[in-house]
Amino acid sequence: MSRDYVHQRMAELGLQVHDDRRPGKLKNPQRCCVYVFPAREYVKIGMAMNAAQRWSELRTGNPLLESAAFVSEPLRNARKVEALCHERLAGYRVPGTEWFRCNRHLAVETVRHVLAEFATVPEIRNTNCTTDWMEILEQDQSG
Repeated sequence: MSRDYVHQRMAELGLQVHDDRRPGKLKNPQRCCVYVFPAREYVKIGMAMNAAQRWSELRTGNPLLESAAFVSEPLRNARKVEALCHERLAGYRVPGTEWFRCNRHLAVETVRHVLAEFATVPEIRNTNCTTDWMEILEQDQSG
């Protein structure tokens, strides 16, 4: 499957396509969480200091972005966890992005397996119901 085809298909679905890897943007990457954000048949696996804020930023250009499928607690090794997840799902990756064309469950299980390998399982939680998420979701629904 060519990069152009995948980008065209994502654009047809209303998903913003760009290389959103931002070197140097994160000031303290060891305190980031790893997230899985689904959007139809795609998922974004990334890391952020504030996943709710990152979701809100992505939602602006991606109206099909759904609630987070998974968000970890802040991790010391978030960059390594994210990189291993990307490596393991490389066959599904949309070239040049942190988007993957795969089932959200596969993405979440991949993140969980990598986290378990790093012995960070106690730090994991599904944060679909945290206050930050609820506030953003309420704002999104009312606006």
